[in-house]
Amino acid sequence: MTKRQIACDSSPADASIQGWGTRSRCPQALLLASLALAPAACVSQALGDAGRGGGAQGSAGLAGADASSHPIDVVLEWNTLALQTTGDAPFGLLGQARSLAISHVAMRDALEAAARELESFPNWPDSERLDVRQAALVAAAHRVLSQLHPAAASLLDSARAASLARIADGAAKDAGSALGERVADQVLAVRAQDGSAKPITHTDVNASGHWQPTPPGFLAPLAPHWGNVTPFVLERGDQFRPLPPPGLGDERFIRDFNETKSVGASDSTSRPAERADVARFFAAPGPVFYNPAARQLAEARALSLEQGASLFARLNSAMADALIACWEAKYHYDFWRPVTAIAAADRDGNEDTAPAASWTSFVVTPPFPSYPSGHACAGAAARVVLEHEFGPDGFEITLTSPAAPELSRSYHAWQDILDDVNDARVFGGVHYRFDQEQGNELGRAVGEYDEAHAPAGVGARLSRN
Repeated sequence: MTKRQIACDSSPADASIQGWGTRSRCPQALLLASLALAPAACVSQALGDAGRGGGAQGSAGLAGADASSHPIDVVLEWNTLALQTTGDAPFGLLGQARSLAISHVAMRDALEAAARELESFPNWPDSERLDVRQAALVAAAHRVLSQLHPAAASLLDSARAASLARIADGAAKDAGSALGERVADQVLAVRAQDGSAKPITHTDVNASGHWQPTPPGFLAPLAPHWGNVTPFVLERGDQFRPLPPPGLGDERFIRDFNETKSVGASDSTSRPAERADVARFFAAPGPVFYNPAARQLAEARALSLEQGASLFARLNSAMADALIACWEAKYHYDFWRPVTAIAAADRDGNEDTAPAASWTSFVVTPPFPSYPSGHACAGAAARVVLEHEFGPDGFEITLTSPAAPELSRSYHAWQDILDDVNDARVFGGVHYRFDQEQGNELGRAVGEYDEAHAPAGVGARLSRN
Protein backbone atom coordinates (compact mmCIF):
# COMPACT_ATOMS: atom_id res chain seq x y z
CA MET A 1 0.00 0.00 0.00
CA THR A 2 1.33 3.45 -0.85
CA LYS A 3 0.99 6.50 1.31
CA ARG A 4 -1.82 7.85 -0.88
CA GLN A 5 -3.96 4.70 -1.17
CA ILE A 6 -6.58 5.75 1.33
CA ALA A 7 -10.11 6.44 0.19
CA CYS A 8 -13.57 6.85 1.71
CA ASP A 9 -16.73 5.64 0.04
CA SER A 10 -18.68 8.51 1.56
CA SER A 11 -18.05 11.49 3.72
CA PRO A 12 -17.47 10.76 7.41
CA ALA A 13 -20.62 12.61 8.32
CA ASP A 14 -22.79 10.79 5.79
CA ALA A 15 -21.43 7.37 6.74
CA SER A 16 -21.95 7.98 10.43
CA ILE A 17 -25.35 9.58 10.12
CA GLN A 18 -26.58 6.64 8.08
CA GLY A 19 -25.46 4.38 10.89
CA TRP A 20 -27.59 6.32 13.35
CA GLY A 21 -30.57 6.70 11.06
CA THR A 22 -31.33 9.74 8.96
CA ARG A 23 -34.74 10.50 10.44
CA SER A 24 -33.39 12.44 13.39
CA ARG A 25 -34.48 16.06 13.38
CA CYS A 26 -31.84 17.13 15.87
CA PRO A 27 -28.67 18.49 14.22
CA GLN A 28 -26.75 17.99 17.46
CA ALA A 29 -27.60 14.30 17.42
CA LEU A 30 -26.45 13.98 13.83
CA LEU A 31 -23.19 15.74 14.58
CA LEU A 32 -22.47 13.64 17.63
CA ALA A 33 -23.17 10.47 15.70
CA SER A 34 -20.78 11.62 13.02
CA LEU A 35 -18.03 12.54 15.44
CA ALA A 36 -18.29 9.38 17.48
CA LEU A 37 -18.37 6.94 14.57
CA ALA A 38 -16.47 8.64 11.74
CA PRO A 39 -13.72 6.40 10.35
CA ALA A 40 -10.46 7.99 11.37
CA ALA A 41 -8.97 7.08 7.99
CA CYS A 42 -11.41 9.56 6.47
CA VAL A 43 -10.88 12.36 8.95
CA SER A 44 -7.33 11.96 10.14
CA GLN A 45 -4.54 13.82 8.46
CA ALA A 46 -2.30 11.07 9.77
CA LEU A 47 -3.18 8.89 6.79
CA GLY A 48 -1.90 11.26 4.17
CA ASP A 49 -4.69 13.86 3.94
CA ALA A 50 -2.47 16.69 4.98
CA GLY A 51 -4.94 19.41 5.71
CA ARG A 52 -4.59 23.00 4.77
CA GLY A 53 -3.11 24.56 7.87
CA GLY A 54 0.59 23.72 7.66
CA GLY A 55 3.34 24.78 5.36
CA ALA A 56 5.51 27.78 4.84
CA GLN A 57 2.59 30.21 4.88
CA GLY A 58 2.19 29.69 8.61
CA SER A 59 -0.77 28.23 10.46
CA ALA A 60 -3.47 30.77 9.86
CA GLY A 61 -6.14 28.08 10.12
CA LEU A 62 -6.86 24.42 9.64
CA ALA A 63 -9.36 23.00 7.24
CA GLY A 64 -12.84 23.69 8.48
CA ALA A 65 -11.66 25.62 11.52
CA ASP A 66 -13.54 28.64 12.70
CA ALA A 67 -11.68 31.93 12.28
CA SER A 68 -11.54 32.24 16.03
CA SER A 69 -9.04 33.68 18.43
CA HIS A 70 -9.68 31.34 21.35
CA PRO A 71 -6.81 31.02 23.82
CA ILE A 72 -4.60 28.04 23.15
CA ASP A 73 -3.97 27.17 26.77
CA VAL A 74 -4.92 23.54 26.18
CA VAL A 75 -2.30 23.22 23.40
CA LEU A 76 0.37 24.81 25.56
CA GLU A 77 -0.50 22.59 28.52
CA TRP A 78 -0.26 19.40 26.51
CA ASN A 79 2.93 20.50 24.82
CA THR A 80 4.43 20.97 28.27
CA LEU A 81 3.14 17.57 29.37
CA ALA A 82 4.55 15.95 26.26
CA LEU A 83 8.01 17.30 27.04
CA GLN A 84 7.70 16.09 30.63
CA THR A 85 6.64 12.57 29.73
CA THR A 86 8.75 11.75 26.66
CA GLY A 87 12.20 11.98 28.23
CA ASP A 88 12.23 8.23 28.88
CA ALA A 89 11.68 7.36 25.22
CA PRO A 90 13.71 4.51 23.71
CA PHE A 91 16.77 5.75 21.79
CA GLY A 92 17.05 8.97 23.79
CA LEU A 93 16.55 12.26 21.98
CA LEU A 94 15.52 10.40 18.81
CA GLY A 95 12.68 8.59 20.50
CA GLN A 96 11.67 11.76 22.29
CA ALA A 97 11.51 13.69 19.01
CA ARG A 98 9.42 10.90 17.50
CA SER A 99 6.98 10.87 20.43
CA LEU A 100 6.67 14.65 20.35
CA ALA A 101 5.93 14.61 16.64
CA ILE A 102 3.37 11.80 16.91
CA SER A 103 1.52 13.40 19.82
CA HIS A 104 1.35 16.84 18.23
CA VAL A 105 0.32 15.46 14.85
CA ALA A 106 -2.46 13.58 16.61
CA MET A 107 -3.56 16.75 18.40
CA ARG A 108 -3.73 18.70 15.18
CA ASP A 109 -5.39 15.87 13.27
CA ALA A 110 -8.04 15.48 15.96
CA LEU A 111 -8.71 19.20 16.00
CA GLU A 112 -8.99 19.30 12.23
CA ALA A 113 -11.24 16.24 12.16
CA ALA A 114 -13.62 17.90 14.60
CA ALA A 115 -13.54 21.19 12.72
CA ARG A 116 -14.23 19.41 9.44
CA GLU A 117 -17.26 17.69 10.90
CA LEU A 118 -18.54 20.92 12.41
CA GLU A 119 -18.64 22.56 8.97
CA SER A 120 -21.82 20.61 8.35
CA PHE A 121 -23.51 22.29 11.32
CA PRO A 122 -22.92 26.05 10.98
CA ASN A 123 -25.70 26.97 13.40
CA TRP A 124 -24.23 25.16 16.37
CA PRO A 125 -23.37 27.48 19.29
CA ASP A 126 -19.76 28.61 19.32
CA SER A 127 -19.28 27.38 22.88
CA GLU A 128 -20.27 23.81 22.02
CA ARG A 129 -18.21 23.85 18.84
CA LEU A 130 -15.19 24.77 20.92
CA ASP A 131 -16.06 22.04 23.43
CA VAL A 132 -15.96 19.41 20.71
CA ARG A 133 -12.63 20.64 19.33
CA GLN A 134 -10.88 20.99 22.65
CA ALA A 135 -12.10 17.62 23.91
CA ALA A 136 -10.85 15.96 20.72
CA LEU A 137 -7.42 17.52 21.11
CA VAL A 138 -7.09 16.54 24.77
CA ALA A 139 -8.21 12.98 24.17
CA ALA A 140 -5.81 12.54 21.25
CA ALA A 141 -2.85 13.89 23.20
CA HIS A 142 -3.61 11.73 26.21
CA ARG A 143 -4.12 8.60 24.14
CA VAL A 144 -0.83 8.91 22.25
CA LEU A 145 1.31 9.84 25.22
CA SER A 146 -0.16 7.21 27.54
CA GLN A 147 0.33 4.51 24.92
CA LEU A 148 3.90 5.50 24.11
CA HIS A 149 4.89 6.29 27.70
CA PRO A 150 2.85 4.10 30.06
CA ALA A 151 5.11 4.92 33.01
CA ALA A 152 3.56 8.39 32.97
CA ALA A 153 -0.02 7.08 32.93
CA SER A 154 -0.94 8.47 36.34
CA LEU A 155 0.29 11.98 35.49
CA LEU A 156 -1.38 11.88 32.09
CA ASP A 157 -4.69 10.58 33.46
CA SER A 158 -4.78 13.39 36.01
CA ALA A 159 -3.98 15.95 33.34
CA ARG A 160 -6.70 14.61 31.07
CA ALA A 161 -9.24 14.83 33.85
CA ALA A 162 -8.18 18.38 34.67
CA SER A 163 -8.33 19.49 31.03
CA LEU A 164 -11.73 17.93 30.42
CA ALA A 165 -13.09 19.33 33.70
CA ARG A 166 -12.76 22.80 32.17
CA ILE A 167 -15.06 21.76 29.34
CA ALA A 168 -18.79 21.68 30.01
CA ASP A 169 -20.17 18.19 30.57
CA GLY A 170 -22.41 16.97 27.82
CA ALA A 171 -22.65 15.21 24.51
CA ALA A 172 -20.29 17.65 22.78
CA LYS A 173 -17.43 16.82 25.14
CA ASP A 174 -18.18 13.11 24.94
CA ALA A 175 -18.24 13.04 21.16
CA GLY A 176 -15.10 15.13 20.86
CA SER A 177 -13.28 12.81 23.24
CA ALA A 178 -14.35 9.77 21.26
CA LEU A 179 -13.17 11.29 18.01
CA GLY A 180 -9.83 12.30 19.51
CA GLU A 181 -9.17 8.76 20.69
CA ARG A 182 -10.04 7.31 17.28
CA VAL A 183 -7.71 9.69 15.49
CA ALA A 184 -4.93 8.95 17.99
CA ASP A 185 -5.36 5.21 17.50
CA GLN A 186 -4.96 5.64 13.74
CA VAL A 187 -1.82 7.76 14.16
CA LEU A 188 -0.33 5.21 16.54
CA ALA A 189 -1.17 2.31 14.23
CA VAL A 190 0.54 3.98 11.30
CA ARG A 191 3.65 4.97 13.22
CA ALA A 192 3.97 1.47 14.60
CA GLN A 193 5.12 0.57 11.08
CA ASP A 194 7.76 3.29 10.80
CA GLY A 195 10.83 1.14 11.46
CA SER A 196 11.82 2.79 14.73
CA ALA A 197 11.68 -0.56 16.54
CA LYS A 198 13.92 -2.36 14.03
CA PRO A 199 17.50 -1.82 15.26
CA ILE A 200 20.47 -2.92 13.21
CA THR A 201 24.02 -3.78 14.23
CA HIS A 202 26.81 -1.28 13.68
CA THR A 203 30.20 -2.73 12.80
CA ASP A 204 33.04 -0.69 14.29
CA VAL A 205 35.88 0.03 11.86
CA ASN A 206 39.24 0.26 13.58
CA ALA A 207 40.79 2.81 11.24
CA SER A 208 41.60 6.51 11.26
CA GLY A 209 38.58 8.66 10.48
CA HIS A 210 36.00 6.11 11.63
CA TRP A 211 33.87 6.32 14.75
CA GLN A 212 35.01 4.38 17.79
CA PRO A 213 33.30 4.03 21.20
CA THR A 214 34.20 7.07 23.27
CA PRO A 215 35.09 7.73 26.91
CA PRO A 216 34.06 7.70 29.63
CA GLY A 217 31.48 4.96 29.09
CA PHE A 218 32.62 3.50 25.75
CA LEU A 219 28.96 2.79 25.01
CA ALA A 220 27.55 1.02 22.00
CA PRO A 221 26.48 3.38 19.20
CA LEU A 222 23.02 4.85 19.61
CA ALA A 223 20.37 3.86 17.07
CA PRO A 224 22.35 3.13 13.89
CA HIS A 225 19.01 2.23 12.28
CA TRP A 226 17.38 5.61 12.80
CA GLY A 227 18.17 6.89 9.33
CA ASN A 228 15.81 4.18 8.03
CA VAL A 229 12.84 5.37 10.08
CA THR A 230 9.91 6.61 7.99
CA PRO A 231 9.90 10.41 8.16
CA PHE A 232 6.82 12.50 8.85
CA VAL A 233 7.03 14.71 5.75
CA LEU A 234 10.44 14.05 4.23
CA GLU A 235 10.39 11.28 1.63
CA ARG A 236 13.39 9.37 2.99
CA GLY A 237 16.32 9.80 5.32
CA ASP A 238 18.99 10.25 2.63
CA GLN A 239 16.99 12.80 0.64
CA PHE A 240 19.35 15.66 1.50
CA ARG A 241 22.45 13.69 2.46
CA PRO A 242 25.36 16.16 2.80
CA LEU A 243 28.69 15.88 1.05
CA PRO A 244 31.39 13.89 2.88
CA PRO A 245 33.29 15.48 5.76
CA PRO A 246 36.73 16.95 4.98
CA GLY A 247 39.54 14.51 4.40
CA LEU A 248 42.04 14.05 7.22
CA GLY A 249 44.67 15.95 5.23
CA ASP A 250 42.41 18.84 4.25
CA GLU A 251 43.06 22.32 5.58
CA ARG A 252 39.48 22.49 6.83
CA PHE A 253 39.91 19.38 8.95
CA ILE A 254 43.21 20.65 10.36
CA ARG A 255 41.72 24.02 11.27
CA ASP A 256 38.60 22.64 12.92
CA PHE A 257 40.48 19.81 14.63
CA ASN A 258 42.81 22.32 16.26
CA GLU A 259 39.97 24.66 17.23
CA THR A 260 38.10 21.91 19.08
CA LYS A 261 41.30 20.61 20.61
CA SER A 262 42.07 24.07 22.00
CA VAL A 263 38.68 25.37 23.18
CA GLY A 264 36.85 22.08 23.78
CA ALA A 265 39.20 20.36 26.22
CA SER A 266 37.95 19.69 29.72
CA ASP A 267 40.88 21.71 31.08
CA SER A 268 41.01 24.34 28.32
CA THR A 269 42.48 27.74 29.20
CA SER A 270 41.30 29.14 25.84
CA ARG A 271 37.57 28.78 26.51
CA PRO A 272 35.88 31.92 27.93
CA ALA A 273 33.72 31.27 30.99
CA GLU A 274 30.63 32.50 29.15
CA ARG A 275 31.21 29.98 26.35
CA ALA A 276 31.65 27.26 28.95
CA ASP A 277 28.20 28.15 30.27
CA VAL A 278 26.80 27.98 26.74
CA ALA A 279 28.35 24.54 26.25
CA ARG A 280 26.78 23.23 29.44
CA PHE A 281 23.45 24.91 28.72
CA PHE A 282 23.00 23.42 25.25
CA ALA A 283 24.15 19.94 26.23
CA ALA A 284 20.42 19.15 26.49
CA PRO A 285 18.60 18.06 23.29
CA GLY A 286 16.97 20.55 20.95
CA PRO A 287 13.26 19.87 21.59
CA VAL A 288 13.57 21.05 25.20
CA PHE A 289 14.51 24.52 23.91
CA TYR A 290 12.43 25.10 20.80
CA ASN A 291 9.10 23.94 22.22
CA PRO A 292 9.26 26.33 25.20
CA ALA A 293 10.37 29.11 22.86
CA ALA A 294 7.37 28.47 20.64
CA ARG A 295 5.06 28.37 23.67
CA GLN A 296 6.22 31.79 24.83
CA LEU A 297 5.56 33.43 21.49
CA ALA A 298 2.34 31.52 20.81
CA GLU A 299 0.95 32.86 24.06
CA ALA A 300 2.35 36.37 23.62
CA ARG A 301 0.90 36.67 20.13
CA ALA A 302 -2.42 35.08 21.08
CA LEU A 303 -2.44 32.35 18.45
CA SER A 304 -5.74 30.58 18.05
CA LEU A 305 -6.34 26.98 19.03
CA GLU A 306 -5.95 25.94 15.40
CA GLN A 307 -2.82 28.00 14.83
CA GLY A 308 -1.17 26.59 17.92
CA ALA A 309 -1.96 22.99 17.04
CA SER A 310 -0.56 23.47 13.54
CA LEU A 311 2.58 25.21 14.80
CA PHE A 312 3.57 22.50 17.26
CA ALA A 313 2.82 19.69 14.81
CA ARG A 314 4.99 21.32 12.17
CA LEU A 315 7.76 22.20 14.61
CA ASN A 316 8.07 18.74 16.10
CA SER A 317 7.66 16.93 12.78
CA ALA A 318 10.45 19.04 11.29
CA MET A 319 12.81 18.29 14.18
CA ALA A 320 11.98 14.59 14.03
CA ASP A 321 12.61 14.52 10.28
CA ALA A 322 15.85 16.47 10.66
CA LEU A 323 17.14 13.92 13.16
CA ILE A 324 16.21 11.04 10.86
CA ALA A 325 18.15 12.70 8.05
CA CYS A 326 21.01 13.49 10.40
CA TRP A 327 21.30 9.92 11.65
CA GLU A 328 21.28 8.61 8.10
CA ALA A 329 24.29 10.83 7.33
CA LYS A 330 26.04 10.06 10.62
CA TYR A 331 26.13 6.33 10.05
CA HIS A 332 26.72 6.65 6.32
CA TYR A 333 29.96 8.59 6.90
CA ASP A 334 30.81 7.05 10.30
CA PHE A 335 33.15 9.94 11.14
CA TRP A 336 35.19 9.91 14.32
CA ARG A 337 34.60 12.20 17.27
CA PRO A 338 37.22 14.78 18.30
CA VAL A 339 38.09 12.81 21.45
CA THR A 340 39.08 9.85 19.26
CA ALA A 341 40.79 11.89 16.56
CA ILE A 342 42.87 13.89 19.04
CA ALA A 343 44.09 10.82 20.89
CA ALA A 344 44.96 9.05 17.63
CA ALA A 345 46.33 12.02 15.69
CA ASP A 346 49.74 10.37 15.41
CA ARG A 347 48.12 7.81 13.10
CA ASP A 348 46.09 10.10 10.82
CA GLY A 349 48.94 10.76 8.38
CA ASN A 350 48.89 14.50 9.05
CA GLU A 351 51.80 16.35 10.64
CA ASP A 352 49.57 19.35 11.44
CA THR A 353 47.41 17.44 13.90
CA ALA A 354 49.34 16.65 17.06
CA PRO A 355 48.10 13.88 19.39
CA ALA A 356 47.09 14.36 23.02
CA ALA A 357 46.48 10.95 24.52
CA SER A 358 44.84 12.19 27.72
CA TRP A 359 42.60 14.81 26.07
CA THR A 360 38.94 14.72 27.14
CA SER A 361 35.99 16.85 26.08
CA PHE A 362 34.43 19.48 28.35
CA VAL A 363 30.95 18.02 27.73
CA VAL A 364 30.55 14.24 27.72
CA THR A 365 30.82 12.96 24.15
CA PRO A 366 27.61 11.17 23.08
CA PRO A 367 27.84 7.61 21.68
CA PHE A 368 27.40 8.03 17.95
CA PRO A 369 29.34 9.39 14.96
CA SER A 370 30.21 13.06 14.76
CA TYR A 371 29.25 14.25 11.28
CA PRO A 372 26.90 16.08 11.00
CA SER A 373 25.76 17.53 14.33
CA GLY A 374 22.35 16.44 15.59
CA HIS A 375 21.93 19.64 17.60
CA ALA A 376 22.63 21.66 14.46
CA CYS A 377 20.23 19.62 12.31
CA ALA A 378 17.31 19.83 14.74
CA GLY A 379 17.97 23.48 15.54
CA ALA A 380 18.14 24.59 11.92
CA ALA A 381 14.92 22.75 11.06
CA ALA A 382 13.19 24.33 14.06
CA ARG A 383 14.47 27.74 13.03
CA VAL A 384 12.80 27.43 9.62
CA VAL A 385 9.40 26.66 11.14
CA LEU A 386 9.68 29.32 13.83
CA GLU A 387 10.81 32.01 11.39
CA HIS A 388 7.90 31.19 9.09
CA GLU A 389 5.53 31.51 12.02
CA PHE A 390 6.96 34.46 13.96
CA GLY A 391 9.59 36.11 11.77
CA PRO A 392 13.37 36.01 12.21
CA ASP A 393 13.69 38.43 15.13
CA GLY A 394 12.05 41.24 17.08
CA PHE A 395 10.86 39.13 20.02
CA GLU A 396 12.09 38.28 23.49
CA ILE A 397 12.19 34.76 24.87
CA THR A 398 13.94 33.28 27.88
CA LEU A 399 15.21 29.72 27.85
CA THR A 400 16.25 27.41 30.67
CA SER A 401 18.07 24.10 30.45
CA PRO A 402 17.80 20.83 32.37
CA ALA A 403 21.52 20.39 31.77
CA ALA A 404 22.34 23.66 33.58
CA PRO A 405 19.29 24.52 35.71
CA GLU A 406 21.01 27.44 37.40
CA LEU A 407 21.33 29.27 34.07
CA SER A 408 18.90 31.09 31.81
CA ARG A 409 19.46 32.80 28.46
CA SER A 410 17.42 35.45 26.65
CA TYR A 411 17.17 35.79 22.89
CA HIS A 412 15.73 38.17 20.31
CA ALA A 413 16.50 36.25 17.08
CA TRP A 414 16.40 32.59 16.10
CA GLN A 415 19.81 32.81 14.46
CA ASP A 416 21.32 33.88 17.78
CA ILE A 417 20.10 30.65 19.36
CA LEU A 418 21.56 28.59 16.56
CA ASP A 419 24.88 30.46 16.81
CA ASP A 420 25.07 29.59 20.49
CA VAL A 421 24.19 25.96 19.78
CA ASN A 422 26.99 25.77 17.23
CA ASP A 423 29.49 27.28 19.65
CA ALA A 424 28.26 25.03 22.44
CA ARG A 425 29.11 21.83 20.62
CA VAL A 426 32.58 23.06 19.61
CA PHE A 427 33.45 24.66 22.96
CA GLY A 428 32.04 21.54 24.58
CA GLY A 429 34.60 19.49 22.66
CA VAL A 430 32.14 17.06 21.08
CA HIS A 431 32.05 18.39 17.51
CA TYR A 432 34.14 20.04 14.83
CA ARG A 433 32.97 23.35 13.38
CA PHE A 434 32.24 21.66 10.03
CA ASP A 435 29.87 19.25 11.82
CA GLN A 436 27.84 22.25 12.89
CA GLU A 437 27.85 24.02 9.56
CA GLN A 438 26.81 20.95 7.59
CA GLY A 439 24.21 20.15 10.24
CA ASN A 440 22.78 23.63 9.78
CA GLU A 441 22.62 23.11 6.02
CA LEU A 442 20.94 19.73 6.35
CA GLY A 443 18.47 20.92 8.97
CA ARG A 444 17.54 23.96 6.92
CA ALA A 445 16.93 21.82 3.84
CA VAL A 446 14.70 19.46 5.82
CA GLY A 447 12.82 22.31 7.48
CA GLU A 448 12.18 24.09 4.19
CA TYR A 449 11.06 20.87 2.53
CA ASP A 450 8.73 20.03 5.40
CA GLU A 451 7.18 23.47 5.38
CA ALA A 452 6.76 23.54 1.61
CA HIS A 453 5.33 20.04 1.43
CA ALA A 454 3.25 19.97 4.60
CA PRO A 455 -0.05 20.37 2.69
CA ALA A 456 0.77 17.18 0.75
CA GLY A 457 1.73 14.84 3.51
CA VAL A 458 2.49 16.06 6.99
CA GLY A 459 1.43 13.54 9.56
CA ALA A 460 2.16 9.96 10.44
CA ARG A 461 2.18 8.49 6.99
CA LEU A 462 1.71 4.96 5.78
CA SER A 463 4.69 2.79 5.05
CA ARG A 464 5.96 3.18 1.52
CA ASN A 465 6.07 -0.60 1.15
